[in-house]
Amino acid sequence: MHALRSAPASSARHRVSIVASRSSEAVSGTPIPIAPSLTLTLTPLPTPIHSTHHSTHSIRPSLIAYPTYILRRSMSSMHHASSNAAATSATAGTATPLTPLPPIASLSPSVIRILGLNPGPMTLQGTNTYLVGTGRDRLLIDTGGGVDGYISNLRSVLLDHRCRMRTIVLTHWHPDHTGGLAQVVEMCRGMHKQEQEQRRKDVGDSDSSVEVPFEIPSVYKFDGPRYLPQAVVNDAPDICAQIQPLHDGQCLEVEGARVAVVHTPGHTDDSISLQVTQSLGEEGTIFTGDTVLGEGTAVFSDLHSYLSSLRHLLSLAPRRLYPAHGRPLVAEGEAVKHVSEYIRHRQRREEQIVAAMREARREKDAHPNGLTAQQIAERVYAGLDPKLLPAACTNVLHHLSNLRKERRVEATLPSGQLAPTQHEESTCGCEQGQQDESKDKANEPMPEVARAFAIAARQAEWRWKLIEADTKL
Repeated sequence: MHALRSAPASSARHRVSIVASRSSEAVSGTPIPIAPSLTLTLTPLPTPIHSTHHSTHSIRPSLIAYPTYILRRSMSSMHHASSNAAATSATAGTATPLTPLPPIASLSPSVIRILGLNPGPMTLQGTNTYLVGTGRDRLLIDTGGGVDGYISNLRSVLLDHRCRMRTIVLTHWHPDHTGGLAQVVEMCRGMHKQEQEQRRKDVGDSDSSVEVPFEIPSVYKFDGPRYLPQAVVNDAPDICAQIQPLHDGQCLEVEGARVAVVHTPGHTDDSISLQVTQSLGEEGTIFTGDTVLGEGTAVFSDLHSYLSSLRHLLSLAPRRLYPAHGRPLVAEGEAVKHVSEYIRHRQRREEQIVAAMREARREKDAHPNGLTAQQIAERVYAGLDPKLLPAACTNVLHHLSNLRKERRVEATLPSGQLAPTQHEESTCGCEQGQQDESKDKANEPMPEVARAFAIAARQAEWRWKLIEADTKL
């Protein structure tokens, strides 16, 4: 993945890229019709795939490594060198330093942040994981991407505080949050073994009463193990099979802290935040996962759901935000201001898209059916690095979909016919094909990532125009 960075404008036609995911065996290898003479087949990484339609469509599997797409323009874009080095962002030619974050930081008596040590354009300084609680049994929020140095740091924190991990909460399925699950549990197993060996030395090898069997930490995720990356499942099939589903409003408690699950879909279908309802010094804190980042803005799989989630977080009047990427937001009034800015950012982007479509309509050589998503993105994200245009197109399509629901725009197929409605689009083509191919998994819908990419590929060739009667214009 790449962050959106300002760059000299280019007249070259940019490829529309679809990112393949290995998040579900049910979809892998299943041909998905996405446009006339164009079929998308999801294949486990790292095998590259290219369509047989024409060169403007391709699949770039390398982009799935950190699928926290960060689209930054008004709030600046990030590029990273290392977890502790100052990274820079570029907006209109200006450089802004990315807040340096130490690998380990005690945020309060009940919260310790351990950085995932997986910095990159999509992960900022890396994935923030949080150890919550004050007693022997602690709760871990997210597991990072499985970097060895992270596991070592997490282990040192547990040893220093003479505690163990009894509960793991995954904020969503993306691999930079779930990829370390197997390593974290294996670390816990190793620490338990060492503890047992020390006990035997203390009381004598002949005393078997000191033996305590290892208990795998309880692991939770909204929708349970659904949509987990296949690599995570392969690394820890037994653990993944035991992942317990979370539901909105559910409370999890360890000594010194209680958190409530807040379902915040939009970034992904299974995204959650965790609201601290009881904790020493952390009342009013929300762990936001990827729904709200500490620096920059994250993209989303569904704009309508995403905006609803942001408004819901705002209604909770947070005092502090602990995001999965970027710096914690702890200054007085900063949390509410930051979420409000997220909402305004999306509203401004919509206004820019509408303005671009309105301007194009006035042009002499305007196409009667309007612009493609790529043409709109090239106008809205003027000067964007060409490598990042596919992510920008995806964002534009989400906004167009939302505007279409509001009956403010209409879409036309390359044939000139009106495009199918939102309901028709979600039930035909890719999903119908999936149901036909996987009748033995009739209760398993197409994962959001495959559904979104297949629909986006079809819509890439659509033209969009404002509806003349739109009074909001």
